[in-house]
Amino acid sequence: MLRKSLLELSKDELIDIILNQNSVYQSKYIFDNPITTYIAHSLYEFDVPVLITDASLEKPGPFIVYCNKGFEKATGYTEKEVVGKSPRILQGVNTDKEVLFELKKHLFKGEDFRGATVNYKKDGTEFYNQWGIEPIKDLKGNITHYISLHTDITELKAKECELVEQIDQKNAFFSIISHDLKNPLTGFLTLTSLIQDKAGDLTFNKLLELVNTLNKAANSLNDLLTNLLIWSRAQTSTFEVSPMNIDIFDKITSVINLYSTQLTTKNLSIINKVSQNVIVESDPFIFDTIMRNLINNAIKFSKAGNEIKINYDFKDNVHYLSVIDNGVGIKAEIIPDLFNIAKKITTLGTSKEKGTGLGLKLCRDLARKQNSEILVESELGKGSKFTFKINN
Repeated sequence: MLRKSLLELSKDELIDIILNQNSVYQSKYIFDNPITTYIAHSLYEFDVPVLITDASLEKPGPFIVYCNKGFEKATGYTEKEVVGKSPRILQGVNTDKEVLFELKKHLFKGEDFRGATVNYKKDGTEFYNQWGIEPIKDLKGNITHYISLHTDITELKAKECELVEQIDQKNAFFSIISHDLKNPLTGFLTLTSLIQDKAGDLTFNKLLELVNTLNKAANSLNDLLTNLLIWSRAQTSTFEVSPMNIDIFDKITSVINLYSTQLTTKNLSIINKVSQNVIVESDPFIFDTIMRNLINNAIKFSKAGNEIKINYDFKDNVHYLSVIDNGVGIKAEIIPDLFNIAKKITTLGTSKEKGTGLGLKLCRDLARKQNSEILVESELGKGSKFTFKINN
């Protein structure tokens, strides 16, 4: 038997060699056969955690008779520490009792079982353990032992939970967006139909009022569609971040110029306090999109005659670019949900401008793609400060 390659042995042959040579000594199982010891030592080196218990299912059993190096590495327990103990040493507060109930039910029926739940390492660390357990029977069909192979799927489970959360958030998000797309489109159709049907009966001032309303609806819809397209693009694997040196004074000046009409209409002024020739490393598309949204929000929530400031600071090798307004501000309890895609946080602007809240969520997602952050400070009735933190 010693001459036969271990790779040529079936699982049942390996188990048979180990288990049928065991003897009990002071409540602990020992290997007292040279062949058994040889095979056991080989199994011991496997990376996959292997655990063998006896067949006593009633408490305080079953008892562990064997574990390998993979099990020691995965749990922190040594073989000496677990042999003679129950596998319950791996269980704890967050171990799913329903999974354990199903496990015991299958074992009492002499059936295989596949399951997963939270287990605990020797140091108390939680890990998500997936295992398959099979009964081992003698020639008469009696169950003598159980063997189980274990896999730490903590990282996989975390990714699964993250994916489920993302799907739930996106489902909620698209539900919100579909509603917000429908409203301005419905308003669009209503206004255009009214102008078409009543154009001859409308005074110039009334017609101008309708056109202005239509223009606001168009701007709102354009902002929404632009951000939605950018956000959709940012969710794909093809989205690439290409950092380069940017003169932020020139970039910000260009963004401010985009909103010259809105600034004039609301009698607002923007003070760009960023010095010329300040260079930061950022993806230009991400930079433009974030600054456009932050400045647009400041305009939307500022009162007529207000001043918006754009400040810049550099410390500890980090760039801080802030858009500051003294407008309506934000309730403290709302701030934590501003960047949650599943939460609809929208407030009418000071001129009844409508929004979806998508802009800030988009800013957060884009900033993270280049290891940046969006910070917010606000007080209801006193204004807000949104800071684009760029780590270089």
